Amino acid sequence: MLKKRKRTQKDLDQSALLYSKMIKDFIPIKNILTGINKHSINIEKGLAEKKFDNLYDLLSKQSLLVQAYGNIQRNKGSLTSGTDKTTIDGVSLKKLQELALEIKNKTFKFSLLRRIYVPKPKRYKPGEKKKLRPIGIPNFKDRIIQEAIRIILETIYEPVFEKRNDNYGFRPNKSCHQAIIKIRRQGTGLTSALEGDIEGAYDNVDHDILINILKKRIQDEKFLKLLNQGFKSGLLDQGKRQDTLLGVPQGGLASPILFNIYMQEFDNFINTDLQTFIDDLNTKEGRVQKPRNLQYDTLSSKITIVRNTYKRQKGNTKWVETNETKKNGLRVIINNLKILIKRRLRMPSTLASKRLIKILYIRYADDWIILSNAKPKIIIEIKNKIKNWLSTNLKLNLSESKTYITNLKFGAAKFVGFSIRSYTRRKISKSPEYNELIKSAGWNLVIDIDEQRILDRLFIKGFIDKKNKPIGKRPWATLREEEIINRYNYIMRGTANYYFPVLDRLSRFQRIFYILKFSCLGTFAKKFNSKITNITKKFGDPLKVTIKEKQTLKKHKMVFQKSKTITLLSYLALKNNLQYKKYSWKTQDKKIPIISSDIFKPMETINWRTLRNLTNVCTICGSAEDVQIHHVKHIRKGIIIGFHQVLRQLNRTMIPLCSTHHREVHQGKYSDIKLTDLFGLERFLE
Repeated sequence: MLKKRKRTQKDLDQSALLYSKMIKDFIPIKNILTGINKHSINIEKGLAEKKFDNLYDLLSKQSLLVQAYGNIQRNKGSLTSGTDKTTIDGVSLKKLQELALEIKNKTFKFSLLRRIYVPKPKRYKPGEKKKLRPIGIPNFKDRIIQEAIRIILETIYEPVFEKRNDNYGFRPNKSCHQAIIKIRRQGTGLTSALEGDIEGAYDNVDHDILINILKKRIQDEKFLKLLNQGFKSGLLDQGKRQDTLLGVPQGGLASPILFNIYMQEFDNFINTDLQTFIDDLNTKEGRVQKPRNLQYDTLSSKITIVRNTYKRQKGNTKWVETNETKKNGLRVIINNLKILIKRRLRMPSTLASKRLIKILYIRYADDWIILSNAKPKIIIEIKNKIKNWLSTNLKLNLSESKTYITNLKFGAAKFVGFSIRSYTRRKISKSPEYNELIKSAGWNLVIDIDEQRILDRLFIKGFIDKKNKPIGKRPWATLREEEIINRYNYIMRGTANYYFPVLDRLSRFQRIFYILKFSCLGTFAKKFNSKITNITKKFGDPLKVTIKEKQTLKKHKMVFQKSKTITLLSYLALKNNLQYKKYSWKTQDKKIPIISSDIFKPMETINWRTLRNLTNVCTICGSAEDVQIHHVKHIRKGIIIGFHQVLRQLNRTMIPLCSTHHREVHQGKYSDIKLTDLFGLERFLE
């Protein structure tokens, strides 16, 4: 039986006082970041020039480190150790105070990264060597500082990114969907695509160039020196130390925003130098917005003359001819009018060869695409200019084998998992005034799924064979029937949630649904060592499994069973019941939002629960001394023994414990502890 400590109320009061103090410390930090963000907005508007200073002092504030810890505590990799074997498990307010003191005393230095390699999600041909993606895993202290740096840099640079809104990767309130929406709304008339790929983009960032880019906005030498030390901290690769002379390794929390800052120079080049090249080309070739086709205009003039002649003669009452003669004369005029209108329908009203050349540029992290209505010769010239600029100014190389030029009339460009094609929009309608045919035409973009990419992922995960035919997933055949259905439903919903909001045609998704449905049937067939036809006879179509759950009424001391049916999603149910918002392509939504402080708000969400946990008492003994946070990755369903039973009952993956009991929990003690034995439970659950 667990013995409770005395004087627990004193510890609770001490904890409440500390919590109140920390809340007060959070407000100034939020105000400082808000001020930084407003100043950055004013710089973009041309209302201010002063660079940012005193960022290093801001980094040493404990409240900012608590916010950083709260941001990363639920990351999947937070329990993965770096080179010093430490993880997020066991973090405490005391440790964060010590870390803040290290920054303040300028004794903190970034440690070596631990490099691991993960397979790239790709379907390999027979004999093809598998490619691995290098990931750098920092120590836990480094992660806290990296996240704090990310918060500061995001506050400064988000207004910079928002001005042009070309970059949609790793930014607040930005997504792949918004990138596709911009392409769909602003891509009318664009029929060519340049898909760019940069060789080892993250690993080839030049540190000196990046520091010089940062100096355009930041003049805090201590802050920049710390960043530079982090760039060159080195890494441990399979037990061997390596210097990091280049790159911002994937895996670092600040790496995405640092890469965005680096590539912002490329974004600016596209919108200035490359756009100037296009403008000069338009001027040189005499291109205009809507170049009139003289033949079309001549025909239109003739049609107007014939139409006026028809009106005049039809209403002329001075004719002495018979009515039949008059009708024949009018019939000839009408026939001539029809011939002229048919000729005009086959003729464009504007000359494509003299139309303004336009470009639309979108980037998501290191993937970028340029859409244009230019001829292939000009697209190749644009590609060469980009290649030379990247090599000269950012020391990055454009991959020739992975950079594609696509004619969207005959092929599809691929971007962030979607397929982009161009189709002719032809509409023939009747004029309400003259009851004659009017043609409207042009090139529109259609957004579809990148089917091959999805098939490759399904093959890697074991849902299809080499011929793209659905197969049962053998590792799942050992699971309970309802668990198998739930897993397939989870995949169906997740895939549909990603693609449905921006697809022009949902019907293309039916093949993916078909594969997942029959893979589920195949998994059931493997489980019961049967055939798919027998499975559908036994469980129905769609698959249904009825389970019985025990329900307990403690008040009446009664236990009864309740039936519950788990059903595999049908395509119709997936389409009709999925909670997604279909984006519209209305032209009035084209404009890029103007810079506003409402777009991004620093520390808009403060991690109050994290702060509560860090200032709470030990849930076992009630002590307020050296309280640490015990973390677990997840609580699995099924039979659970030990202290994890408590976490499952609380629906938590973390809980505050003093250092003594934290150590004892890891040693396997308190397997029989009850919720009623815990201290400060009400405050913990707030």
